[in-house]
Amino acid sequence: MLATILENAEKGRGNRWLKLAIAGSAALDHAPGTVVGLAFRHGGEPYRHAYTVSRVDPGQRTLEFLYRVVREGRMTPVLAALPTGTELQMNGRGGHPIHLEVATQPKGIVLVSTGTGIGPLYGFSERFLAQGAELPVTLFAGFRQQQDVCLHDELAALAARHPNFRWHVSLSEPGPDWKGLRGHVTESMAGHLGPVRDLHFHLVGNGDMVVELYEVLMAAGLAEERVTSEIYFNYPEDLDPARIKELAARFTL
Repeated sequence: MLATILENAEKGRGNRWLKLAIAGSAALDHAPGTVVGLAFRHGGEPYRHAYTVSRVDPGQRTLEFLYRVVREGRMTPVLAALPTGTELQMNGRGGHPIHLEVATQPKGIVLVSTGTGIGPLYGFSERFLAQGAELPVTLFAGFRQQQDVCLHDELAALAARHPNFRWHVSLSEPGPDWKGLRGHVTESMAGHLGPVRDLHFHLVGNGDMVVELYEVLMAAGLAEERVTSEIYFNYPEDLDPARIKELAARFTL
């Protein structure tokens, strides 16, 4: 499919929000969590990579993505410099839409992200709540420093519209004036949750966070079907059993 850039703007340090208009009349049945390939040529060189959809507007035929600009990377610095009106090719449709993953009749939904993983979790929350969902939804987003935080205004607006939506940001390297959560999100979130037995957790982002939190929740006694995830990068090779045990003790069933 042919796609045209409508927006390619900075969102927090090193992150950008990409909005595409999709040509044609074929049904746009994507959703937050769907993965598509984006491709273009620049300077005679081909570029192609897969990205996770953050937001969809089927009526306006737009898809939106939050992506990280990897300074030493090949594609994202070039993508970040593309102006509005640039045409790309969108290919394929994979991944797992989040609304199909969270299907275990929970009493509440907990969404956990690091970095740009916040994009599809924001999009899912917006879609889910707009459909009249009454379940409590809580989003925990982990970043390194305050300059890295993105989608603050969008999440604040969503919380203002929906009293059953809450969100927290945790910084692993907070400054002295930071008023939010401190530490890695896996360390700081348990104190803001009650019993977790009937909650569904969906985790998106750095593999270190996703795999560690999955193991922590399993050690805490949560049923396996209550946790779904998408790993962006960095699959960990080793986990510290003592750390898993210590973090698991912070959660209650």
